[in-house]
Amino acid sequence: TLIAFSPFTSGTAALYRTNNKNLESLGTVMGIPTLWRLVAILFVGFVGREMTMDCNDVQDDAAVGVQTVPVLYGTRFASRFCFLSSTVVSLLSTAFPAVKVGRLCKTTTAA
Repeated sequence: TLIAFSPFTSGTAALYRTNNKNLESLGTVMGIPTLWRLVAILFVGFVGREMTMDCNDVQDDAAVGVQTVPVLYGTRFASRFCFLSSTVVSLLSTAFPAVKVGRLCKTTTAA
């Protein structure tokens, strides 16, 4: 699960390097900086992936005593969470670009 936090550390480092003043130059959609959208996509994706991997070896984890989400709450709950994670990643990666394209189309037709 520690791997899932790597997008936050990378995103924070990138914001520190840009000193937050150049944040607008990175682009925003619906007021959300593109960098933070990418960080959210990576974080949710990594969490879902790690939980999927935990579902694969739930018997081994239980035998050794490793307390993962599938061991504690069952594989059904973990599988539902993985599906939700995949859905959120899909929405985050497609919804914001669709809004931006929609705005561009409105601007083009209005001109």
